[in-house]
Amino acid sequence: MRLYTGPQPEPYAAVSSVAADLVFEQTVPTYDQAGNELETESFRRYPSDVATTGPLDTALGRRGRSATWYDGVGRPIAGVDYGTADFERTESPPPSTDYAPVSLSRYDAAGQAFESVDPLGRISRSTFDAAERLTASIANYTGGCPGNVTDVTVRRTYDAGERLRTLTAVNPDTGDQTTTYVHGVSAATGSELASNELLQSVVYPDSKDAANRVAYAYNRQGEALAMTDQNGTAHVYDLDGLGRKTADRVTTVGSGIDAAVRRLETVYDERQQVETRASYSAPNGRLIQRRRSSRRFRCHRRARDSRRGRSPRPALWRSCNGQTKRRPVRLPEASNSTDSAVSFAS
Repeated sequence: MRLYTGPQPEPYAAVSSVAADLVFEQTVPTYDQAGNELETESFRRYPSDVATTGPLDTALGRRGRSATWYDGVGRPIAGVDYGTADFERTESPPPSTDYAPVSLSRYDAAGQAFESVDPLGRISRSTFDAAERLTASIANYTGGCPGNVTDVTVRRTYDAGERLRTLTAVNPDTGDQTTTYVHGVSAATGSELASNELLQSVVYPDSKDAANRVAYAYNRQGEALAMTDQNGTAHVYDLDGLGRKTADRVTTVGSGIDAAVRRLETVYDERQQVETRASYSAPNGRLIQRRRSSRRFRCHRRARDSRRGRSPRPALWRSCNGQTKRRPVRLPEASNSTDSAVSFAS
C-alpha cells in the first residue's frame, strides 16, 4: 500500500528508483551506438515471493533473454530467443538450434521485408507491386508451382482507391477460390451515410449468385448497424452513446437456421467491461438466459474514515463475490490540507 497526503504526491525523483517497489515484471534492453536494441533481458516474479522489494534477479523471478542482429542500415535481419539459457550474443547470428531458435528476415531492392525464415528453416515470401502493396504471400516457399503443402499461395488485387478488391487462394485441386470485397455504401444500400471507404459486402468463393453475400449497413459515424449473411439472416445492432454494441437482434431468420435465440444483449459496468449477457427468444421477446461476466474475482472496496464519525476504527470493507470482509488499514493523519488520497494495492 502507498499512502499520499496533501495536494502533492511523493517527490518526482522517487520514480528513478524501484528500491521500495514490488516489481512484477522487469525488462532490461541493451543498445548499440546507433540506438538498435541488441539484447533484451526480462524477468517475471515468482509467485512464491510477494514481499521482497527492489529490482528483480534470478533469485526473485524467471529470466528470459533474446538478441537481435541488424544490417548496415539498421534493419533487423535475425533474432534469437535464448529462453532461460546463459547464451551470450555473438557477433553474427548463430545457426538455429532447439536451444537457441533463430528467425531470419530478408529485404528486396526496394527495402521491403519480402522473405522470412522460421527456426525450422521454412520460408515465407511476399511480393509487392510498384505502390508497395502486398500482391501475394507464399507459405513454405520452395520456388515451385503453387500447391497445398509447399508454395501455398494467396494473391491480392486492389481497386482504384487502393482498397482490397479480391483475395484468391490458389488451389491446384479445387481451382482458385476468390473472395471479393465490395466497397461503397449509401442510402440505397441501407446506410445512413454515403462513403466509398466502407465495406458494403463480401462475396465468398461458395456464393451461388450475386445475392449470396454478406452485406453491411452503417450509421453516420461509420459504425456497423446491420448485417445480412449468405443465408438471408438479418442482424440489426443497437449501440450506446460510446459506440458499444448493446444488442444484436435477428429480425429475419434464414432458411434452415435455428431460431431459438433472436436477440443477444450486453450490459457494461462503469469500467466499460462486460457485466452481463442475456439471450432472448425474439427480437423483442422474453428472456431465455442471463449470464454474468466470467471474471472470477470482482471486488469493490470502500474506506471508512473514523475522523468523519462513521466507524470506531479505520477499516477497509472488501466485497468479493457476494462476501464482505473487514480488514483494518492505516489512514492518513488529519492535516490542514483538504486533499488526501489512499492507494490500495490490488
